[in-house]
Amino acid sequence: MKVFRIGICLWLLGAVLYGQKIAVMDLRPLGYFDKEEIQVLSERFRSEIVKTKKYEVMERQDMEQLDKELALQLSSGFDANRVAEAGKKSGARYVILGSIGKIGTRYTIDVKLVDCETSRIEESVAEDYRGDIEGLVKVMHKIAFQLAGIKEKSNTWKWVTAGVVSAGTAAIIMLVKGQATTPSGLPMPPNPPSVP
Repeated sequence: MKVFRIGICLWLLGAVLYGQKIAVMDLRPLGYFDKEEIQVLSERFRSEIVKTKKYEVMERQDMEQLDKELALQLSSGFDANRVAEAGKKSGARYVILGSIGKIGTRYTIDVKLVDCETSRIEESVAEDYRGDIEGLVKVMHKIAFQLAGIKEKSNTWKWVTAGVVSAGTAAIIMLVKGQATTPSGLPMPPNPPSVP
């Protein structure tokens, strides 16, 4: 019975923490972009938000009405109160809105997380990327995890370990070779004769 109660408590805690519905809207293009590319990037961004396991992402069909309402309300510009109001009507606790633009060869992505209960912008992330549009797929991952407050694991330890191993290996090789030669590269003099 005790195990059953603990299981129920853990399930409820998980439902409370994970059960916060979030509406992730399509990225709004600033300038000329291929519609299909924007859709692909928006879907990837939704998938990356799901991977954070912090929110319950609303299905696309559940967001159709929200999408229409936001298009009307935000035609005159961004207003967190309007976003929160529309999000509440759709049953979302949070709404994520973002835009993508391009200046020269640099892409810029700006994303905001709006709390529908407080009408506050809880988080805002801006990332720049220079390169082909395909590279933005990785940027979607980075932005999603930043919005969720999850720090990416650093690979620094791998580089430090590789450096230490390389330096250690080089030192051992130099020591082994150093027994046969001097620093100038000349052969070592013979050992003095031993005394009987």
